Amino acid sequence: MKQIAMKDPLLITDICGTLYKSNTTYDFYRYYFSKHHKVKYIYFMLLMSLPAKVLYVLLSKSGLSLQKLRYYLIGLIENESVEKVEVTAKIFFEQYLKKRVIPETEVLIMQSNRLIFSSASVAPVVSLIAEKYNAMAYFATTLEVKNGKYTGKILQDNQGKKAKHLLASDWSSQIKNATFITDNKEDVDLLRRVERPIVVSASKELSFWKKTEIPALEIILK
Repeated sequence: MKQIAMKDPLLITDICGTLYKSNTTYDFYRYYFSKHHKVKYIYFMLLMSLPAKVLYVLLSKSGLSLQKLRYYLIGLIENESVEKVEVTAKIFFEQYLKKRVIPETEVLIMQSNRLIFSSASVAPVVSLIAEKYNAMAYFATTLEVKNGKYTGKILQDNQGKKAKHLLASDWSSQIKNATFITDNKEDVDLLRRVERPIVVSASKELSFWKKTEIPALEIILK
């Protein structure tokens, strides 16, 4: 077994759009419902359709909270069995996610001995990915469970709160020497706090990242 030197810096990484070309929460829900709940699958696909997305944009300009919409979509897992979700997540990983890996990010992950995932995706997916890559820890959007089933409620949301949750954790003193990889604009705060900030970006987003003027920012084009 290879020994891990405590002086080795942490590698903290996002998942959706960073390690995989996927919104892992919504793609997993679509996959899960298609296998186990046809009515929810049809309803979910209607909510995720292009006309619906156009409507959401228009409503957001009128004051609708897109965060509330996200909570509603995540809540569709209500009454689903934890065991069934976890088993399906393993199949989803093998049949779907592995085909959508971003190789440049995976190379960096495989080189790290001290890996932490921090993602806004739901815990059933993030925990599995963390296990597959032998991560030391993970931060995710955690869901409430009662009597072996999900209630549809969020216990802790990690979206836009990566820095907050990491700084409140046992890893806080090691963040300044860490590497952090993300594709999210909302993660600028954490990018500024680490020694090696890396963003995974489409060409059209490069102007945004340049305007942040984050020192020594590295860019992986996707």
